[in-house]
Amino acid sequence: MLVVSAYYMIPSKQPHAFYMGNIQRYFRFMKTRVIFYTSQDMFKRLSPYAGKNITFRIVEFKHLEVFKEFPKEFWERQIQRDPESYHTWQLGAIWANKKYFVSAAAKEFPDEWIMWMDAGCVRKETWAPFVDEFTRRRLPITPSVYAQVLNPFPKDVTFFKYPNVYVAGALILFHRSCIQDYINNYNTILKEYDANSVSATMDQYIMASVMNRYPRWIGVERMKLDIIDYLNTCPDPWFFFLAYF
Repeated sequence: MLVVSAYYMIPSKQPHAFYMGNIQRYFRFMKTRVIFYTSQDMFKRLSPYAGKNITFRIVEFKHLEVFKEFPKEFWERQIQRDPESYHTWQLGAIWANKKYFVSAAAKEFPDEWIMWMDAGCVRKETWAPFVDEFTRRRLPITPSVYAQVLNPFPKDVTFFKYPNVYVAGALILFHRSCIQDYINNYNTILKEYDANSVSATMDQYIMASVMNRYPRWIGVERMKLDIIDYLNTCPDPWFFFLAYF
């Protein structure tokens, strides 16, 4: 399994120092091969902390693939509708570009399974055992896109939105054969949110709508995982794939 992550110094939910600490911890604990997308400026800051398993790819923020179909004006429009005031248009663009980072890595490397992992996932030193074994515990049988479902969601909802949380988008597992379909489905939902004046900033709401509309995509629910006393062994519900895969 290949892990894909990215980090850009943009206006975010937390201070830059918060993410830098988490990324350094991520690099120290992670044993799996990682493709890490970032800017030239951030590469200079991050590379001293990276081991041989971390491969950097330089893509400047303004050149992200998402902007070809969803330009800056699209994301500024989403922020105007967004009830979560700490969000920024740059964050919305990065969240929507996750699937393109994964697609780019899949074109470069032959791995069958590719895990998207937010760069800030590794929040505590005590999570070292989870990250150390990450991606080496199990693989799904069915090719799909696997998401972290926090709560079972109703099937009759067209637009998931704040404050209801059903999916955590920090870790997403892709089978390479499903990536392009997922991109197409995701972008269709983005456009529908925008056309109906519903904010499309936050990826977890878009992901829930994709899973509702296109049942091919599988949500792995915490309460159904085959791990003994799982809720006590999981480091955090928002990052439970760290302990599962």
